[in-house]
Amino acid sequence: MLVLGGDHPGGVLASAELYDPSSGTFRVVGSMLTARDLPDSQLLDDGKVLVTGHGSSSAELFDPKSATFSATGSMATERDFGCVARLADGRVLFAGGAREADEPLGDTGSKLLTGAEIYDPASGRFLSTASMNQPRGLCAAALLRDGRVLVSGGSGPQEALSSAELFTLG
Repeated sequence: MLVLGGDHPGGVLASAELYDPSSGTFRVVGSMLTARDLPDSQLLDDGKVLVTGHGSSSAELFDPKSATFSATGSMATERDFGCVARLADGRVLFAGGAREADEPLGDTGSKLLTGAEIYDPASGRFLSTASMNQPRGLCAAALLRDGRVLVSGGSGPQEALSSAELFTLG
């Protein structure tokens, strides 16, 4: 398990550690290129981990074989507290969220996003895709067997959301 970043009285951390469940120990594996509190991460088909968000539109890849981080493409929009789903073809969907991680989500109502982007590991680029119907942050996303993504719950501009929507990729 990869443990990334965090926040402490001295500021946001860039540190990274690997947890070994068989020994119950942590091993320091270096630092991310960008300090991140509560980053989004997603395991890719090649075994690397895509790390994004929280205070930056930049993204980076963690390679467990070399225990190093390297830069990859950046998101068009800084996206914090959104939802992430790995797609059947290995690409990664990032949807919703808020533009500023330094504010509590309840204070970001006007900064909530409907937009979505897809990361393509083959090109290392993020591409904009269809927007959601409703802005939401702290949502959940799940890939369905038919290739659509169910995006549900989260926080809306004024309240917690009990709604869901289906995201169909073109």
